[in-house]
This record gives sequence, structure tokens and C-alpha cells, in this order.
Amino acid sequence: MQTSRKLTHTFLALAAMLLLTVVGRAADPGLPYPATSEVSDQKAGSLLIYNIYTSSATAPTTQNTRLNVTNTSEQSGVALHVFFVDGTTCSIADRFLCLTANQTTTALASDLDPGTTGYVVVIAVDFSGLPIVFNFLIGDEYVKFQTGHFANLGAEAFAKLTRENVTSTDGSLAAIFFDGLPLAGSYNRVPRVLALGSEAELLAPESCRKAIAVIVRQMAERYGDAE
Repeated sequence: MQTSRKLTHTFLALAAMLLLTVVGRAADPGLPYPATSEVSDQKAGSLLIYNIYTSSATAPTTQNTRLNVTNTSEQSGVALHVFFVDGTTCSIADRFLCLTANQTTTALASDLDPGTTGYVVVIAVDFSGLPIVFNFLIGDEYVKFQTGHFANLGAEAFAKLTRENVTSTDGSLAAIFFDGLPLAGSYNRVPRVLALGSEAELLAPESCRKAIAVIVRQMAERYGDAE
């Protein structure tokens, strides 16, 4: 029996449509990084570090930082304690803010701490200000300097590994340990070694090589309320 030419063409058309449907499906985004994975700007955490922020008190259009923080939880809001650490004096300005589920907030350093260069620490806290496990925070920043340097940087995320805290007798202070251990007050480890290579300089055009900047931060040992 001879196969119908019309039926064959119909079958081929359906097969082509099915193939296009399969190819057009979005790639599986995969599973989120586990809380125990090391610090990264590609994961969510309960504590974020923005390695640099700066602004000019007199010319914020030439030197400023745009900071973004997002609560990726689809069910829960969160309170955040934000610390602005002066990179020269280690003096600290702080404030609280709240995010609803799936909310992103954006702010300029010139509005929050004008004329200062340093780094920012964001910590998820409870109603009394103590750290909590809320590994749903991500963030990024766009920073520009009067020198012409600029960059878009992801916030480094640290997961809180246990619900318990180590606090002072009156409960006004809480210890944070960047040790990666399943103990009270523990978060992911902070890197101890920095490796620099010449690849970036070799790949950059000759006119841009002097424009490459490297920023290394040593964290303050204590964060308290601003005076």
C-alpha cells in the first residue's frame, strides 16, 4: 500500500513543531547554592558585604554609589541592620530598613552617608536587632569615582549556619563568627588569601592598563549603633 503524500507532509510538519517546542524551552536554572557553600556574589545569604561605597558631598554626579538589596523570599519579609563603615577611620553610621517578600530597594550613598568612602555590611535581624537565619538576601552596586574608575559589583553573601547567637549578658551585642562551623553565631568563612594574576593587565589595551584598580578590605571587629 502506498503512503499518502499529504499524510507524510502533515506528520513531518507536526514533528518539526514538536522539535521547535523542545528546543525553545528555557534551560533549567538548577538548584540554589546550599547554605554551607563558601561566600560568593552568586548566592543568597543572611549577611551581605558591599566591598566599596563612595560619594562626593559636593559633586555626587561625578562620584557616587547606587546600592541595591533584594529579599528573594516569596513568603517572608525581613528587617535589616545596615552598617556604613568609613574606610579611613572605621567610624560607623547605621540604619534599619524592612523589605517585604520579593522586594528590592535602591539607594544612593550620597543620600545615606555623603562624602564617605568605605564598605557596607547588611545583616538580617529580628525585632530586637539580633542576627537571624534568613538566607534570602542578594545585592549589587554600581560605583563610580572622580578618577574615572567605575564598576558594577555583586554583594558578597554569607549564610548564617545556625539559629543560635552568642550574645552579651544584657543581649545588646551579638558575636558573628566567619568560621563556617555549625556553631552559635557562625556564618560562612571569610577568605584569608588573595591571589592576583597578570591576565587582566595583559588582556587590557595599553591605554587602559593604568586604569585597573584592586580594592582589598579588612573588616572592622565591632559594629555598634551610631553615636
